[in-house]
Amino acid sequence: MDHLLIQVLERMPDVSIKNYPSINETLEELQAKYPRLNWNVREPEWRRQEEYRMELVRRMYKGETGVDMLVKPLVPNHPVMYMGEQVMVVKDLFKAIPGGKEVDACKFDSSTHKWELMPSLVANEQLADYVADTIIASLPPHWKGEVPSWCRHGPGMRSAAAGVIRSQLYDRAFFQNIDSEATRQFVMFKNGILFDRDTYRVRPACANDLISNSLGIDYPGKQLEKIATEDVGRLEVTLRKVKILEATQGDEYKHLKIFADNLLKELEVNLGQFTVGQFLWACQEDWSMVIYILKHAARAFFALKLTLGVLDELERPRDRGDAAFQTAVHAGESHVHIRGDLQGEEW
Repeated sequence: MDHLLIQVLERMPDVSIKNYPSINETLEELQAKYPRLNWNVREPEWRRQEEYRMELVRRMYKGETGVDMLVKPLVPNHPVMYMGEQVMVVKDLFKAIPGGKEVDACKFDSSTHKWELMPSLVANEQLADYVADTIIASLPPHWKGEVPSWCRHGPGMRSAAAGVIRSQLYDRAFFQNIDSEATRQFVMFKNGILFDRDTYRVRPACANDLISNSLGIDYPGKQLEKIATEDVGRLEVTLRKVKILEATQGDEYKHLKIFADNLLKELEVNLGQFTVGQFLWACQEDWSMVIYILKHAARAFFALKLTLGVLDELERPRDRGDAAFQTAVHAGESHVHIRGDLQGEEW
């Protein structure tokens, strides 16, 4: 008998027993496998949620029902979609809104990038699908058998969705801040593009912007790109000719007719296509005066931006020997001279 056992063991392949990986090793493996997830934040309710999830699986194994109370804390943190590197969960896309007898909901529309108000019945139907997804995602990999039909469709999922909306998705801060004064700096376009009037930045809107209204028109990206690459390019060529003319004639124009006919035609075509050029021409009917006004307006505008930047830099507490501080001081002194020159000139 021992002889036979030895022969069997000799024919078996070499087997090595490895130790269980440590927590850090497991985290490193998961970070490499799912790099888009945030592994640096621990959910405060994760332990309670896992207890509910394990109890849910236990009931599923036994064929029991009545999982409404177990699903409620799990659904809000169920991952739904990606926006860039951010994982959006159910509670990021659905918010409960008090509305008369029923509790309505707002949903962030990923196509328009803005919040849409929907009746409670519609919200229940949509959220019921995420309730079912949460239950199915909770099943272990070694689950054998079919997924119960009651977690696909039916009144049970809608009832659970209604409970989630009433108890888990109400956000008081969201209700107070959507379309509030804090969003006045933004201009929302119908295709989900957001223009920041303070920074002049254009970007896709996100769920944190808390905006539900739009201009009703798409952002004219292609038209603006054409203006920036073609129309502005031709205008720059024309304005360079004006600059060369000013440089050759000095501070004062020496001729009664300042611009030649071909340059006037270029100004009419290239500058006159912009609203500001049309407006100033209608007021002055003289392209030399239009150039003069635009030149001094640009000086005043950029001087104002320089002043704001200098004041912000000077108000920061720092050592007066700091290089940035000295740069700000010199810029501020230069700006004083610029403002003095502007105030002394006649318009």
